[in-house]
Amino acid sequence: MDIRGATEGSAAASTAANANRGQIRQDLAFKSAVMVVNERREDVIGVLHSVELRALVTDLRDASNVGGSDDDNIRAAF
Repeated sequence: MDIRGATEGSAAASTAANANRGQIRQDLAFKSAVMVVNERREDVIGVLHSVELRALVTDLRDASNVGGSDDDNIRAAF
C-alpha cells in the first residue's frame, strides 16, 4: 500500500470513529432526556395524587358538615 492509500484509509477510519462518537453523544443525550422526562412525570403524578387527595378530603369535610348521618353524607359526596 502506498502512502496515499494509507492516508485515505486512516481518514476513513477517523471519519467512522467521529461518526461513532457522534452517535454515542446522541444516545447519551437521548437517555438523559428520557431520564428527565421520567423524573418530571413522577413529579406531575405526585402533584396530581396530592390534588386528588386534597379534593377527597374537601369532599369528605363538606359531606360531614351537612345534616344527616355521616354514611349518607359521605355517599352523597361521591
